[in-house]
Amino acid sequence: MSDLTPRQQQFLNQVIGLYQATREPVHYSTVADRLGVGRTTAYEMLRTLHDKGYLSAEYTLGEDSGPGRSTVVFRPKSHEADAEWERVRARILSALGRDEPSDQELLQDILQRLPSSISPLAYCAQVMTALMLSVQGEFRSRLDEHELIQSLLSNNLPDTPSLNLLPGFALGLSFRERANQELRARLFEYTQEYQRRLGHLDTQGRVLLQDFFRSLLAQTQTSTSEG
Repeated sequence: MSDLTPRQQQFLNQVIGLYQATREPVHYSTVADRLGVGRTTAYEMLRTLHDKGYLSAEYTLGEDSGPGRSTVVFRPKSHEADAEWERVRARILSALGRDEPSDQELLQDILQRLPSSISPLAYCAQVMTALMLSVQGEFRSRLDEHELIQSLLSNNLPDTPSLNLLPGFALGLSFRERANQELRARLFEYTQEYQRRLGHLDTQGRVLLQDFFRSLLAQTQTSTSEG
């Protein structure tokens, strides 16, 4: 698939958010209203995303379309989001289990991929990983001593407040370690989007994210102790 421009990504994120909230296909007029653009602009942009393979289109009879007239609606291709999640999970955990690439190389790879991520689950997992990699070994090896982390490592159903608080907690640690200003700004931006996309995850998605975090912390702490 072609990479998306920032503008295209903005429209795709809007469709994903609306679909996650309603589980109904999205009409281009709704996207136009949300983004404050003309309906023609919204329609053409969603058609472009459809042509690139990010959206599926279907025709339905609309209430205001008149007898026998149909209107086109769009939905994100769920199999693409599912496939992205599987790729992201496998790539990150595999990379952490090897000496190569280095933590910094993996961090840079994640930061480059995040803007084009279409899966809320994959996006949140990558932000988690970026934040963990920005925390140096001295702090990372003791993360499981913190009450917030212990709640996420528990076998209980995922605690939404804990998942919400994790980015701020990790971001605070990375700031203490004097991460460079550009990295701080990017991490802050991505944690804001993390919060939004986390809100689109159902219980199953949060369980998968919690399980991923357990594996992530185990891998990062193992690499820290071996280093």
